[in-house]
Amino acid sequence: MGSGHGPIRSGNESVIVPTRPGHKALPRSRPMPSPLDSLLFEQLGAGLAADPRLLQLALPMSSVASWAIVALLALGAVRHRGARLDALWVLLCAAGVGLLSHALAAWLDTPRPFMLGLSADFVQHGRRGGLPSTHASVMAAIAAFMRWRPLLRQAGGVVAALAVATGLARIYLGVHFPFDVLAGFVLGTVCGTAAAALRDRLALWLRASAQATAEASSARQSALSARSTAA
Repeated sequence: MGSGHGPIRSGNESVIVPTRPGHKALPRSRPMPSPLDSLLFEQLGAGLAADPRLLQLALPMSSVASWAIVALLALGAVRHRGARLDALWVLLCAAGVGLLSHALAAWLDTPRPFMLGLSADFVQHGRRGGLPSTHASVMAAIAAFMRWRPLLRQAGGVVAALAVATGLARIYLGVHFPFDVLAGFVLGTVCGTAAAALRDRLALWLRASAQATAEASSARQSALSARSTAA
């Protein structure tokens, strides 16, 4: 699909980053997307002329899915008292992964499709780096964590489906290249799984500590009772 800026070249090179009307384009040295990533975007992205029907689906999906996940967490916490602690863990995990993803994106500073003139800026997105996708990272982390928790496993499957749909929507809208979203899925899945494992380890340690404390207290009580009987 034509961009008006010629084909993307891989490697690090100085590129002219298109800006919105009224702003001058500034040359910036940025790592460019790989040829495969560019080819995949040509197949999945809207480019400069979006299908109105797909655009009507992609625009709300790119932003509404996050609120749907919050609703699923709230519903799980209300229906299952045992899931309330897990919901708190999910929120902490999501916050941590979001910060990590933002830091990585700022460090890598890879351009987004609309910044290279390959797509219209359908969502008026900021011009910061796009690799990895923070949406994909956070949603994948939540889905991975929930899939490891018995009370939230079904909801975790729904979150995973929402994550895939959101990733495809943001690619279509020119916010991300496919590899941005894929990297976010990998990062989020690793972090979410690690958080679930840490939660299990911590729960086991707390139970073992509580049991050891109870046994020590019981032993002291028995010793005191024995001394009282002997006296």
